[in-house]
Amino acid sequence: MGKAELIIAHAGMGSIISALQYQKPIVIMPRRAALGEHRNDHQLATALRFSDRSGIFVAQDESELGVTIERALRHNGSGDEKLSPYAQPGLLQSLRQFILTGSVNEDRN
Repeated sequence: MGKAELIIAHAGMGSIISALQYQKPIVIMPRRAALGEHRNDHQLATALRFSDRSGIFVAQDESELGVTIERALRHNGSGDEKLSPYAQPGLLQSLRQFILTGSVNEDRN
């Protein structure tokens, strides 16, 4: 993945996270339950959630794949943030608090 110009994958979180860690553009095409590709349509939700993030390009089906690949190859990568391999400090603090107290302080600004 480190040497790739573009990553093409299903809309799985492992593929998306890897592409973000390597700062590589990725084209994702969600697997669909109706086609027998998966047990449910959670990848549709994943694709929708990440569709507005820089460097992630969504092809809903094979008819969109070619044009989506072309758009991704034109992507210059400016503004793409490298994904840290570590959780954000706020999340870690919330998890610690929940483990210790059984609740999370919702008043974090």
